[in-house]
Amino acid sequence: MNTLQNQIASTPSFLAACAGSCKKMIARLRNYKAELLREFGQSSSHQEHLVHLALNEAEALAHATGFPLLTFPMLAREKAQEIAAWRLQQQAVRRVSFAKLAA
Repeated sequence: MNTLQNQIASTPSFLAACAGSCKKMIARLRNYKAELLREFGQSSSHQEHLVHLALNEAEALAHATGFPLLTFPMLAREKAQEIAAWRLQQQAVRRVSFAKLAA
């Protein structure tokens, strides 16, 4: 880093702006996660746990892209929808199994 870059990076207002930006990004991601948990995790505590794990995975993937605010919403929704679809499939399998047992 050259001298000018060192001066800019050590300036309190620059550091405060960076910290503020990071806090806003984290808050937006946290709010979106909470919204998806409310939407997809209501069925059971087990499903809520699975959705929470899926959202954590989506967040990690989004940060790896370097554009988390851009990619997280799509990845998170996709993963939450996969959990919901899996749960519906499991319910259908159970219904068929119970129907065969009852017959």
